[in-house]
Amino acid sequence: MPLSLPISAAFITLIVPGFLAANIFLLLIHMWVGRLLRTDPSTRERLRIDMADDTFGWAVTPGNRRRVFVPLIGTVFAAIALTIAETVMFGVASDVPRFWYQAGAIAVCVMVVLPFIAAGLFRNALGRRVDRILAQRANEQYAFALPLLFAAAQIDAQANELYASLGLRPRTRALADGRRIVLEQAGAGEGVVLSALELAKSAAERELRNLTSLVTEIQSGMAVVEQVRARPAEAESLTQECARVADATGSRALADALEAGQWSDAGLIIEKIRPDLDRLAAALGADSGVPRSLDDAYRALDVRDDTPLESIKTILSTYRRIWHPDRARDDAERVLFTLKTQRLNVAWDLIQRARGVIRPPVQATEVK
Repeated sequence: MPLSLPISAAFITLIVPGFLAANIFLLLIHMWVGRLLRTDPSTRERLRIDMADDTFGWAVTPGNRRRVFVPLIGTVFAAIALTIAETVMFGVASDVPRFWYQAGAIAVCVMVVLPFIAAGLFRNALGRRVDRILAQRANEQYAFALPLLFAAAQIDAQANELYASLGLRPRTRALADGRRIVLEQAGAGEGVVLSALELAKSAAERELRNLTSLVTEIQSGMAVVEQVRARPAEAESLTQECARVADATGSRALADALEAGQWSDAGLIIEKIRPDLDRLAAALGADSGVPRSLDDAYRALDVRDDTPLESIKTILSTYRRIWHPDRARDDAERVLFTLKTQRLNVAWDLIQRARGVIRPPVQATEVK
């Protein structure tokens, strides 16, 4: 019997097992990617947040792809089992069982190497397929975290705008911190991840408020200097104050503090020029330091109008400890810390009156 006959029969035998093995391979790929997503840190490190114009979700960074040996080995065993089963079925039903057993043996040998050859020939296409599956599984598994991650992205965008307004290098990490929390704590459950994300979001919002407050003060200081210098009479008498404010608001030390997120250091630089700002603002008929409205009070204490009063009180106590005059290192700092404490007290008084905790003083009426 010519060898071409069992070889041809072997290819016929391969049709059904090959089709089934291809589907088994796709199933194993999905299972394998899901296991990697749960257990392999290097696979999770390739995940990133894609923020296109009309999409927001998980995507995969190209490179460092894992070889799909496990799905391929599983596919080979499944293909061998299917081929043997089909060969036995053909052999039992045929008058020439030996012929089909020879064809089946050839088919089994082909099935041992064919999946690996195909994976090598279509390596790039297979890698892209695995990346798509990985992104799909990540979007399914971590969908619960996307709203909070989107909020973190919005915080980063606002911070970017503030840094850009001063020409500084942006320091935006809310989304990166959220991504890290999701990937590191995903195994602990959705509740744990969401709680951690909420805490990170609150911290990012506090940092954004700090940055907003400082940028507002810096820009206000720059604007005051420009307005004073536009008035020849005031500019001549307040030359030194203008110079000190301009030097401080444009200093490298302030820029470094803002870029590093060192809000206390940046705030101290602003406080040191507060007397100059007050004199410049007074020359323009304004007051740059003492809170005059409820919004000023909330900004002074770095809280919002929906922050509970007890939380504001705790924050006030913390600020009072930070800015207590006894913590000053010299007389100049003592004066600055005293002024800061006075402003905090005024802000606290305004908030308490607005919340109805204390009543405004009753003005005495003249008795006729």
